[in-house]
Amino acid sequence: MKMQAFVVDTMQHLYRLWKSRLHQYYKSMTSDEERLRNLPPDLPQDQWEYCVRRFGSDEFKKISERNSNNRRSDNRCIHTTGPKSFAEFEDELNDDGVLEWADQERSKKIHDELKNVVDTRGDEMTQEEVLLEVLKPRSGYVRGKGTALRGYAKGQHQLQQQQEFQKQDEIIKEQAQKIKELEVAREQDKQELLGAMDALKQQMFEMFAAQRG
Repeated sequence: MKMQAFVVDTMQHLYRLWKSRLHQYYKSMTSDEERLRNLPPDLPQDQWEYCVRRFGSDEFKKISERNSNNRRSDNRCIHTTGPKSFAEFEDELNDDGVLEWADQERSKKIHDELKNVVDTRGDEMTQEEVLLEVLKPRSGYVRGKGTALRGYAKGQHQLQQQQEFQKQDEIIKEQAQKIKELEVAREQDKQELLGAMDALKQQMFEMFAAQRG
């Protein structure tokens, strides 16, 4: 049950993010003509046409306004798995078979991989780490989930780059310190050599003076 709850919560979370991003993209333009001319990345034309109709419908606007009011309300009830079930979200954008989340084979594969990672390493990984492990993000894109984790994957990449730069900076500082130590040692050797040469010159001068005397 723990694994099933995790999977359901994860899928709901990703679906809400994905749907929210589509809606924000829809609202960034002022007319349906403009929206239909600007297809969002990773979404087929027919599915985007459905989204435009759905987001523009009176029913969706009422639901969106009601949910917005609920989020602003101090008396709202917090649900750990969101205000709706995953099946309800799926139905909203899956009428007549359009905007399918994933095919059955892909869904089963993701489910099995999630189960395996949770069973073997779930106690030592966060939910985001499990998702990134299973969904294999590439260049900010999480396969099978559109752009839902694009920001997170990008942040992870930037963090890795920052850590790599810090590591390189530490190596450079370490090498600079070694060079400085070598220069100090070389300067000491130089001074010792000069001192030895001065002493040798003095000895030679004294020997020459003794011979002349």
